Amino acid sequence: MKAHIIERSAKYSLIMIWVFSITVALPMVLFRRLYERHWKDHVELWCDDDWSIGALQGTPEPTIAFHRPARMTYYTIICLILFIFPIVAMIGAYCGIIRTLWLNEIPGERLTHDVSGQMKMKRKVVIMLIFILTVFSVCWFPLQISILYSEYRSDPKMMGKWYDTFYFLARTLAFSNSAINPIIYAGFNENFRKGIKSMCGCYKKPRWTAIARIDSFRSTTLTATSKTVLAIQPRTCGAGAIVIFNNKEIELKQPSFKRGSILLAELVAIKLVLDYVSRIENKTLIEEVKIFSDSQTAIGILTLNWKIENHRSTSHEIISLIKSIQKHHGIRINFDWTPGHADVRGNEIADKLAKEAAKEANQIQKEAHITVTKQDIKTAARILVNKKWQHRWDNSDTGRFYYNFHQTDKG
Repeated sequence: MKAHIIERSAKYSLIMIWVFSITVALPMVLFRRLYERHWKDHVELWCDDDWSIGALQGTPEPTIAFHRPARMTYYTIICLILFIFPIVAMIGAYCGIIRTLWLNEIPGERLTHDVSGQMKMKRKVVIMLIFILTVFSVCWFPLQISILYSEYRSDPKMMGKWYDTFYFLARTLAFSNSAINPIIYAGFNENFRKGIKSMCGCYKKPRWTAIARIDSFRSTTLTATSKTVLAIQPRTCGAGAIVIFNNKEIELKQPSFKRGSILLAELVAIKLVLDYVSRIENKTLIEEVKIFSDSQTAIGILTLNWKIENHRSTSHEIISLIKSIQKHHGIRINFDWTPGHADVRGNEIADKLAKEAAKEANQIQKEAHITVTKQDIKTAARILVNKKWQHRWDNSDTGRFYYNFHQTDKG
């Protein structure tokens, strides 16, 4: 999910944030003073706000009195601006994110049990957002309590040493929030955790790695999102994979045009790798085959027994091939998800191969008549519905504030 904020609005927002921050902190510059207290053996220096206006009435000796109404008002506003309002804003923004996650469906081929994988990812995002909000509240709450206590207390006498200690710890905890947030973001990232384990020697890098990647190719007519044209020319796909073995890179690709779909190409890309493994003569050198794919659906079908409507024969063939390799050669075959287009060299090579195969499939399709599949009709209908929804969303008079952050249902 991406926030689509135009560049000009972002610049204005940054300027407003800086102006607002300077305005809020300006009283601290105007009323902050350095004080000295001369003792017999040393000079004590400290900084404090100088809101004094005279002597406190009813005391035997003149005592510095604070202009409490102005000071109390200022620190109360600071508490609202820097603590209460951010919490309210975070709750509102996070509720919008959660609502979008739960209402928007991930486009692609519909499966019977793919909801469990999607729900797992959604729950992970929700847990992270709740964790960030909780940490922010816990870190800043003690400091706000200490400030408000010092301003609203009825006893005008100087507070004891316990307050200085509590105030110091509260400030330290509040400022540590900026250091904790990156740890939270990184802790929820699987690649970061693997990197930490690898640095500590707890993560064993596989000796044999295969990276599978798929891509789809649509003709110019097909991308016009015309329902009639889509019915005439269904999409074509290409499968590509890059295998790294014995310091060699083997490029594999195959066009997919018969009842072509994205999922079919994803399965074919994985099958290309397994077919190559089965053709290797000396398999004793291989302990583990690790296949990286950007398709959680394909991985779920092969490892979690997800049910699908189409391409059952292909998935069953791959599962049988996996069992055969494991049984006869004792090779471990594991799958791992990797994000697509993440500047990973193996992904980029496999992506190029998949596009080349897709172009070949498109050329073959032009020379042959192919029956329109049920999935092609579903895809055309989904594109048409999304197009109509986007048109209404762009021209609606309501929800304009949210529109600045979420202008499209894609991405």
